[in-house]
Amino acid sequence: MALSLRAGEWAGLLIPLLVIGLLVVAGYVYFMLDRSKALRAAPNRANGTGLTSRRTPAPSLPPSVRAVPSMPRPSQRPSAPSSSVTRSSRNLFLCPELIVPDKVECTLNVPRLALVQSNSRLNVTDTKGGSVFRVDFSRVPERDGTRLVMRSPTGDVTFGTASDSRVTDRQGSSAQAALTIINPKDPSRQYLLQQKSGGDFQVSNSTGQFLRFLSVSGGYNAIDDQDQLLAFADPPQREADQVARCGPLVDAGLMVMCFLGIGVLLNDQSQSTSRCR
Repeated sequence: MALSLRAGEWAGLLIPLLVIGLLVVAGYVYFMLDRSKALRAAPNRANGTGLTSRRTPAPSLPPSVRAVPSMPRPSQRPSAPSSSVTRSSRNLFLCPELIVPDKVECTLNVPRLALVQSNSRLNVTDTKGGSVFRVDFSRVPERDGTRLVMRSPTGDVTFGTASDSRVTDRQGSSAQAALTIINPKDPSRQYLLQQKSGGDFQVSNSTGQFLRFLSVSGGYNAIDDQDQLLAFADPPQREADQVARCGPLVDAGLMVMCFLGIGVLLNDQSQSTSRCR
């Protein structure tokens, strides 16, 4: 009888212990399953409204929401240059009064002169359609070789002109069509615009400084000799013009004259090809 009671006592002790052990194991398994689900759900929550990944801004010029509606005035010029523009490109100015202020982008609509079929007067406009520059284009050169004249909308200020020029190769055996771009108010600011290989263009001054205009899907990226992007012309969305954006501390006057000049040289090529057919 004593042995029977002792066995019963042991059973009474073991059964609660077994139940407690099972509860502990079940709780542990539930915890691990719940933790696994939480870890799998974490990436989805990070991409939801709670957490958002942030991209590091690219060094190139984005389609700007801060684009100014018209050309910057001389009084808006920055007091100190930004480190975003290299030292060499700071000296490549045609119109110092048209330098884009620091931390601002200038957006303009530039006529596509490659498609113009006759001597024409056209306008470079701002994002609201207002005239910023008046451009006289001579498809047939003037007597002095002038092809482009870029003035203020009223015509009382001339910012730049472009005239026919020729560039010979290193052997001097052939000559290539080019344009000489100058500021009539300061003839020392003179540049040569010419086509390079692959549909690219280059503008340079007498000291050897240059900017390249790389052809990209019908548009052009203007970069300096340090591969710093200064401006670009978007691939055309409409037939008449295309959007050009100039970055901070860049001479918008020089950029516009170059984009227009590229159109002049392409127009000449088109005429030459038509005559050869």
